[in-house]
Amino acid sequence: MLNRDCAQSTAWSRKAIALAQTHGDRELLASAYGTLGAALFFIDWDAGVAEQQRTLDIALADGLHWIAANSYVNVGSAAGELHRLDVAETWLRRAIDFASEHEIDFYRSGGLVRPDALRASCRANLEFMLESLVSDGSDPVSARETGRL
Repeated sequence: MLNRDCAQSTAWSRKAIALAQTHGDRELLASAYGTLGAALFFIDWDAGVAEQQRTLDIALADGLHWIAANSYVNVGSAAGELHRLDVAETWLRRAIDFASEHEIDFYRSGGLVRPDALRASCRANLEFMLESLVSDGSDPVSARETGRL
């Protein structure tokens, strides 16, 4: 999934969903829906969000807090990657709040990029692209300057 091989990720996720349903394994089911949703963000945003909501429904009903927190983060980080900054901020704040409420330390302490840092990085990337489009090529801006988080 991290290599953005979304087609294979969706195929394997669907196999994991079928297996989890066959064996009544709700934890695996929630995780598999989460993986499916994460892959679908880059194919069909709305379908990805729907799968993450399905993940949340199962995780919250069954007390699978780490899966729920991961789902909030998945939506927020994908939204940021796709420059849906308001959506990213909303879901990342939900992730932080949920992690704090349920004492999931990874997402409370540095395991998660703050929404304002994500917004600043996206703005820097946009400025770099715009400068590159209007530039005459004589003084290129370093790409390193756009990746500050």
